[in-house]
Amino acid sequence: PRFAKYPQEVTLQLEKPAMLQQIQILSHEHKIAKKVELHVGNLPQGAVDPAQCDFVRLGHLSFDANESSGHQVRELKSVHVNTPVFLLRLVIHRCHTNKLNIYNQVGLIAVNLIGEPLENLGGAPPIQYVQRAPPPLARQGSGPSAAADIALDMNV
Repeated sequence: PRFAKYPQEVTLQLEKPAMLQQIQILSHEHKIAKKVELHVGNLPQGAVDPAQCDFVRLGHLSFDANESSGHQVRELKSVHVNTPVFLLRLVIHRCHTNKLNIYNQVGLIAVNLIGEPLENLGGAPPIQYVQRAPPPLARQGSGPSAAADIALDMNV
């Protein structure tokens, strides 16, 4: 919406619980968020309603104002995580103001979640949150591809 009030929240629900390995967010070239917080939600044991999810804050991503490029390029932020997830909540804090963003909007061109359904992993994994470096690959060709498709288009 025009002149939105911040923070704005966007919650994404996966089809089934998964082990999330990487989160990628592609920002619009001039409708740029200053900060996006990442929260993951999981259902408590025996619960089936997503409203009962417990959320854990993973951290935040900060985006550049993009003034040096004249607002011509998009910024891709990528964070490696190793955590079970059923819901991902993005909390968007304010936008970078510029002459092309006259309505103070934030545009997320894409959100890409890379991981595997938990049922494919054979058991409950240990909970481990944001990592500073990507996890080492167990064998050649395993893990997410660097060219994984960016799948979801949204504007806030």
